Amino acid sequence: MPTKSVKLSANQIEALYKRLQPHAKKESQPQYTLWQIRTDSINVCAYQSGKVVISGQDIDWLVEDLEALATQSALFQPTKQPTKKMTSISFQDNQVASLAHTFPQAGSDEVGNGDYLGPFVVASVIIENEEMAKKLIEMKVTDSKAMTDKMILKVAPELMDLIPYSVQVLTPIHYNKIYDPKYHHLNYIKAMMHNQAYLNLEQKGYALPQLKIVDQFCSPKRYFELLYDISQIVRPIHFETKAESKYISVACASVIARYHFLQYWDKMEEKYEIKFSKGGGAQATKCAQEFVDHYGYNRLYEIAKLHFVNTQRLKHDQDE
Repeated sequence: MPTKSVKLSANQIEALYKRLQPHAKKESQPQYTLWQIRTDSINVCAYQSGKVVISGQDIDWLVEDLEALATQSALFQPTKQPTKKMTSISFQDNQVASLAHTFPQAGSDEVGNGDYLGPFVVASVIIENEEMAKKLIEMKVTDSKAMTDKMILKVAPELMDLIPYSVQVLTPIHYNKIYDPKYHHLNYIKAMMHNQAYLNLEQKGYALPQLKIVDQFCSPKRYFELLYDISQIVRPIHFETKAESKYISVACASVIARYHFLQYWDKMEEKYEIKFSKGGGAQATKCAQEFVDHYGYNRLYEIAKLHFVNTQRLKHDQDE
């Protein structure tokens, strides 16, 4: 079984834990480690020394991501309170400049995969030319994780008036119907929805450009393998990690996807009269417990992604 290791800082290890924990199938803490998480396809063990060991059949995408970011000051940018550095797209970086300045370009991105509660959303967009890209940057469009929800609610409707886009909102009910730990796991759902996002643009009458970018969540080979039961597969696709901070099209897709996630979230809170917490931590579990107390465990599938470990932490009567 392929195994690789990388040295990370304490903050980077904590960020990695937050990234992996929502997808954990098993979590433990062997001797001399901070934590060990096993997902559908990989096993990650973080040691007290700062060494992180990754093993599994499909680890290249994560190893490449971590190795590329290990020399930076932080593994992930904060999801709240964006800094001044994060107010504009960084796609002028020399390493990606040639592709980032290629137009027309299409990009897709997803939100909600790390949230225990709420939907999973994928959006795709087309940026026709450099003039439009400059206009979007002037609007301070960037990766949605670097923007406050208030900013997104203001900017996204303007974006949707300017550029071709498509959005798919997979509700918790439908997510739970599709999800299967063996065949239809999270990466399958991601691949399926990214592919469909581009097909939807075509169905709207837009010609897809040669450059179509997906923020890489697995190896390119694995991505197309996951689409084994899909009749129409969009090719070619350019895969790149942290694409939302390098390509204006992916950044726009992330903002539009986040906007629709927030719209659904507001309706969910209004319907159930509960103030829900985003993310996959203890507060989300607490909100789910409140929902179970009010509506019963047998309705949890209406608001939550049931395969998250949060579900196992809930107190409920199975016979309810």
